Amino acid sequence: ARRVCQNLKIEQSLADKLVFASMCHDLGHGPFSHTLEYFVLPKLGIHDFCHEDYSEAIARRIYDELESPCFDIDDLSEILNNGGKNLSNGVFNMVSNKSFGIDVDRADYMQRDSMLLGIDLQLRLDELLASFVLEPNVYGKDFVLGLQAEAVPLFHHFLEMRYLMFDQMYTQPLATGRNLLIARVLYEADSYIKLSERLRKFDTFTQLSDEVLSEALAQKSKSDALDRIIDLVE
Repeated sequence: ARRVCQNLKIEQSLADKLVFASMCHDLGHGPFSHTLEYFVLPKLGIHDFCHEDYSEAIARRIYDELESPCFDIDDLSEILNNGGKNLSNGVFNMVSNKSFGIDVDRADYMQRDSMLLGIDLQLRLDELLASFVLEPNVYGKDFVLGLQAEAVPLFHHFLEMRYLMFDQMYTQPLATGRNLLIARVLYEADSYIKLSERLRKFDTFTQLSDEVLSEALAQKSKSDALDRIIDLVE
């Protein structure tokens, strides 16, 4: 985010706001991140959970603890929940781009996950991020975030590699099976570990981590259904 702001010559207070929003963008993810939202919550019958709401609440708590912040957090909810798509300055799309699919969040996890997996996706992110431009007075907005034309091949490659990561890593059968097992264990153990209750309250939610799975596995012998699924997990 800081590199994009420097490339676009964004003034300091707005740049600090954009970097802050980028850092806080995913703070509201619970244990096991998207696995919780897509697999666990439906199993627990929770359909009104939105990690962006928790991201905003945590971000506001952090902001309140800053000494003399040099930027305001007006529109924080719009930036974190909608990528700023309803704001007149399209630069906020760099945080979570609802327009054309590349932002600093995606750039971060694509680079980090591929490195941890030992895969060189050849993303050339420095060039891609440097190709961001702000076009003035487009579609009734002060500025719209776009890409230089010469970066379109890099952009297409980024999209292809993101699809590859989802197809071969994030949603491949082994990963999906693992997610289903995690969801089933947490569901069967919920009456003992009170996960659904803890997820609904901000203060208990912020204390949760992936260790909640260890809590669930420690409930073995509490029920036959729980025993069977824990045996599968082990």
